Amino acid sequence: AEAIAEAAEEAAERAAAAWHESEPARRDAARTLERQGRELGKWWTKMWRKEIRPGLRRAWSRRTVALGAAGAAVPASKQLIEDAAAELGLRPRQERHWGAFLAGMIIGAVTGVIVALMTAPKSGAETREEIATRARDVAETAGEWIPVNVPSTNGNGGSVDAPETSEVETEG
Repeated sequence: AEAIAEAAEEAAERAAAAWHESEPARRDAARTLERQGRELGKWWTKMWRKEIRPGLRRAWSRRTVALGAAGAAVPASKQLIEDAAAELGLRPRQERHWGAFLAGMIIGAVTGVIVALMTAPKSGAETREEIATRARDVAETAGEWIPVNVPSTNGNGGSVDAPETSEVETEG
């Protein structure tokens, strides 16, 4: 056990001496590492300013064009493929669904009217009264502009007799 203790003590002395002797090398390595870190930082800053940032700015400025082109290309290419498949007889031609579009437009308009009426600064009764008054005014103005008792043609040059005003009044 005494021999092991002496060997351990001798190893510790050698390690301390080696550590003390390696101080200049460690100091040089630390300075080199610090210098290389500064150089890397300078290189990164230079690359960022001259290459990366301008490239990102160019890409960002062209994003609108790229997104617009991509957005236009996808539906257009899909339509071209569908048309080609229909022409070759690979797929039946699909009809456009204008009814769904029209229903969507009507639903959107009705929703807009409801939201407008609900968020209007006037009460519902005041708003309805104002709408009714304006509708009456427009009807009266339209009656002045549109001749009611003028005979019209049937499209072939012949005239169509307008009904007598007394007949219309007695029927209503």
